[in-house]
Amino acid sequence: MAAIEPLERVHFHDVAGGKNASAITFWRDRALIAADELAKPLKQNVVQVFEESGNDWRVGANGTIVLDERPNASEMDLEGIATDGDTVYVLGSHSWRRKLHIEDNYVANRLAATNSPEAQPARDVLLRFTLSSDGSPSHVERTSLRSYLEVTEPFQSFSLTASKENGVDAEGLAFWKGSLFVGFRGPVIRGNLTPILKCSFGQPIQNPELFFVNLGGRGVRDLAALKKHLLILAGPMGDGPGHFQLYLWDGRDGVPGGGAPTSPADPGIILIGDVPIPTDAAGRPESGAKAEGLAVFEKASGEHHWEVLIVFDGLKNGHAMKYRVEKPQ
Repeated sequence: MAAIEPLERVHFHDVAGGKNASAITFWRDRALIAADELAKPLKQNVVQVFEESGNDWRVGANGTIVLDERPNASEMDLEGIATDGDTVYVLGSHSWRRKLHIEDNYVANRLAATNSPEAQPARDVLLRFTLSSDGSPSHVERTSLRSYLEVTEPFQSFSLTASKENGVDAEGLAFWKGSLFVGFRGPVIRGNLTPILKCSFGQPIQNPELFFVNLGGRGVRDLAALKKHLLILAGPMGDGPGHFQLYLWDGRDGVPGGGAPTSPADPGIILIGDVPIPTDAAGRPESGAKAEGLAVFEKASGEHHWEVLIVFDGLKNGHAMKYRVEKPQ
């Protein structure tokens, strides 16, 4: 049996933005999903609360939580979501952008390629709110990682670089052992070291502590908390081809050297395996499917395995995949 085995498709109906779910977590047997696009018609950033009906999940009553102070807001590029009891945290990518698309004309793309990336201040958000039992939210509190990123290496050196070009790109979020953990898709620095930031919510963020993990040159796509470890969903830093993988991390820093907390014999991180890409009706891997979000079904997990849900960018109509993941021995 493979270390990561596909089980079945899961469908989330009417995901905001109409295309992709970029972050997912579970709360009281419901799924919380954030999309990286604005919800129509008012163009708002939202979190949606989905209720389960077999492998179909639908938005429930009080199921759309608006994160903006006013309509027609700028896109937050929401990439991470995590819970601590009834408290929900939502993460923007804190990234800069170079807008270059094959669908645009040559002149526009040349201009984008030869000019500086664009700042996206709406993405510089870390949000917090509390849910009542019926899913209605409290006031949404707002802070940012930006003041920390601008004065801390390696982020400072990459803070004006576009995401997908090894710029700063926050994509994973988990609440574990009393703290928030923020995983970065970029930058990935020499030695294949990818940063993960531990912190607490505050104005500004409190008690920041920086760790590095070796994901074989990949960036973090999402994080999910277990009792003793974090699951890391890893994938290519840029838009090029590459495998998506799951790792198990015990929270120790992975920078190598004499006196380091880890060693080649005790690395603190284990590669579980490659994530199989969903296939179409003909059994072919779905073209363009990119693993984006990770959540653990605690009730369905057992002594020797976890059951996880992964949402994909590029799968139409909110499709996701359920997997059985063997626990490393």
